Amino acid sequence: MRPAATTPSGGAEQAVEKAREQIARLIGATAKEIIFTSGATESNNLPSKHCGDVRERGNHIITQVTEHKAVLDTCKRLEKHATA
Repeated sequence: MRPAATTPSGGAEQAVEKAREQIARLIGATAKEIIFTSGATESNNLPSKHCGDVRERGNHIITQVTEHKAVLDTCKRLEKHATA
């Protein structure tokens, strides 16, 4: 049992925010740039939901053929809509 998750005072939320800040410091990012997801599908679909409006030259998502099909499909969808 995770004690922070069972406290009514919001201990779980505080623990997540602390982890977000620690990870951000470790990799030289801001806490706002650290996103936790519930799993692989949500992570794979994140670009299409939050980067779909990127249409300016110079904004890129770089991937490779060895990526999971779900990632490639998302990138193909973004490419199609960004050039429309």
